[in-house]
Amino acid sequence: MGGGGSESVLRNHEVADLLERMARASEAAGEDTFKVVAYHKASTSVRNLEEDVEDVWKRGELEEIKYVGEGIAKKIDEYLRTGHLQALEKMEKKVPTGAMELMTVPGIGPKTAFKLAKSYHVKSIDDLRTGLASGNLTEAVGQVMAKKLAEEIEKMKQGSSRMLLVEAFQLGAQLVAYFEGLGMDVHPAGSLRRGCSTVGDIDFLATDPNAGEALVKYPGTDRVIEQGPTRVSVFLKTGTQVDVRIVKEEELGSALVYFTGSKQHNIELRNVAIERG
Repeated sequence: MGGGGSESVLRNHEVADLLERMARASEAAGEDTFKVVAYHKASTSVRNLEEDVEDVWKRGELEEIKYVGEGIAKKIDEYLRTGHLQALEKMEKKVPTGAMELMTVPGIGPKTAFKLAKSYHVKSIDDLRTGLASGNLTEAVGQVMAKKLAEEIEKMKQGSSRMLLVEAFQLGAQLVAYFEGLGMDVHPAGSLRRGCSTVGDIDFLATDPNAGEALVKYPGTDRVIEQGPTRVSVFLKTGTQVDVRIVKEEELGSALVYFTGSKQHNIELRNVAIERG
């Protein structure tokens, strides 16, 4: 892609997401904690880069990026050259099917996820829900944890329910008004901006670095899922997940295209860009 400026957010998010996958896979596979933390830190650095990571790579300066050492630099190089990362593919094959999905449930760490997937054949959150309800997994996780996990799964289930477009527009408008009242501009993205007939999560882009903290303090927020410098995700009391991504002013246009378009749409756009040089 190259060129820096407004394009940088696209490639940087792509590489940062790849490093996050490495962190999760390493954690699920029981790798050294130091490695897991290193991937998380490198992911955050790449996501917050002032320029396109591909430009840094072309100059041979990947190791100049904070928290990107020789090993991680080699992985970024492989991915940017080939579009694949063999280490990640091998790592994900080592992890029992379902373990990484189970780790998305609050309260389930890598060891528990690995044990449930391998020894108790829990391959999905639905399997976990069924096993907890029947009592078959009480011995595996303990009675107190079983109750807590059942509650967390129910919250996740409520959060994943889809709204009709008109409901999503109303909720989105309330949130926009809240941010505007704080002097912040936010821009809807994702399925809401596309005008899909039903909407799951509500996504916003903002250029104000305080927008994430404002979402956490929103009166309708129930709990925080993720809170970082460029992305904050919460569940509202209604069960809806809301994400705010912080981008630079000059990146807003391309970020709106990237985070509004479907995955296939973005792939096609990239192919057109490559064809035209």
